Amino acid sequence: MAPRDGVFTIPAFVRMMTHGPVPERLEPMHKIYRRRYKAGVRHLSRCRDLFPPDPDTSLAMFRVDSREFQSRVDLTKRGARLGSRNYGVKFLRKLRAGKICRDIKDRFEIYGFVGKGTSAIVLAAREKSNPKNQYVLKIQGMADRKLWNKHFNPPAGDYLEVGTATKRYIPTEAIYLQLLSQCPRFPRLDSVYVHSDMCIIIMSAEAIVKHPEMERLNTNHPLLHQFPSYSGEDLIAGKTPRLTEIQVCKVASHLLQAMTYLMDLGLSHDDLSHWNYVVDEELNTTLLDLGFIHASPNEAGWRARTWMTLRATESLLAPEVAMKLSTAEVTPTNARGGLVINHPNDVRKQHLWRFGALIYDLLHGYAPWEPPDWDPEIGALRDFASFDMNEKRVQYIRERRQRMINEELTIDERLSQDCIDALRALLAKDEARRPTLREVASFPWFQGHWVDYPKGVFNRPPFLPRPPSETKLRTYSEQRS
Repeated sequence: MAPRDGVFTIPAFVRMMTHGPVPERLEPMHKIYRRRYKAGVRHLSRCRDLFPPDPDTSLAMFRVDSREFQSRVDLTKRGARLGSRNYGVKFLRKLRAGKICRDIKDRFEIYGFVGKGTSAIVLAAREKSNPKNQYVLKIQGMADRKLWNKHFNPPAGDYLEVGTATKRYIPTEAIYLQLLSQCPRFPRLDSVYVHSDMCIIIMSAEAIVKHPEMERLNTNHPLLHQFPSYSGEDLIAGKTPRLTEIQVCKVASHLLQAMTYLMDLGLSHDDLSHWNYVVDEELNTTLLDLGFIHASPNEAGWRARTWMTLRATESLLAPEVAMKLSTAEVTPTNARGGLVINHPNDVRKQHLWRFGALIYDLLHGYAPWEPPDWDPEIGALRDFASFDMNEKRVQYIRERRQRMINEELTIDERLSQDCIDALRALLAKDEARRPTLREVASFPWFQGHWVDYPKGVFNRPPFLPRPPSETKLRTYSEQRS
């Protein structure tokens, strides 16, 4: 287990905390791990199809999630690479040809498209034996052990099945979800299918915008039928918030509950954004996408030497990073790739800054230090990942960064004092004055401020069709050609 910044590789850390032995100082956390591990799915990895590690020379066949396969696999012939956006299309081709995992084919009817991320596509499905049981299938490339063996945060790792103690090689996101099954703030994990060069995580369908077709639609073209989930992005229209303060309080409190539940395990979500949480009809909130997690058993492991920013996270930038960028970057985050800034920081406080920026956005309709006026040629900063960068948008970013450095943050005076105090603390310009997670949880605004309100206060706003982005999603037929 090679450490980086004082932290072991994450799957190895989780395995150690789950099964021991652990140092005496980690015994309390070890007990939490053991309790949550035993409460999870007993039989998790379920694809029984067999494949040869080397199709040219090997006659032996193994499950892809087995140690036998992973120790023998020839990467030059496998061709599987995490991050390829073609796996969704490849899966759909296999679905139409009836060549997907037999266990999935026997159990599920796949009928619709939910969404896509950087390295995965999410499809809607229902159980054939009971159509009311709705699920989502997250499909991505399989990360073979030889390719990611020494990586600090690999996308897959070893896992011991609860029921049999059989070692399986599965996505790390599924390993985390297995430990979170008792918390309603995360999707409920059902199973994992590692098949050929793909892995499919089956989860509960959280906050998908409901439609009668979900229980009866049959199709070989799921991409033609969209069943989007209701994400945090849908709680803001342009630069107009769609929630009241007390409604935002409920959403923010649920996100804080999820972050606290992770921190009990020495874990922290490294990709907080409006796209990575969803809300149901009563604004009950679910935190998604655990592909990027930071883990540490000690204080040293939370200290990072760098801060990574990209165009998609410009709205979550902190003032101290804006200061560095004002002298280091000529063109503001013009590429889709990341920009790494040399800036020592506490990862936990970095994540809390993002949390505070998201709350501010929900309450105001725009990011901290972003101007409130709507300009259709610019749009909102949170949407810049989908836009081409024109001269006005580049200037917009530069001007906001200068305000972050030189001006105090403006907060809507109509908000309650408890809310204003929480925002002032979370978004303090001085890093040393920013609170810890424990301190945030003690703020009056997060002390069940919303609980005494009647249920009808938390009706979710109607779903608004999302306007097409400047980066148009191609149809299935276009991707296939």
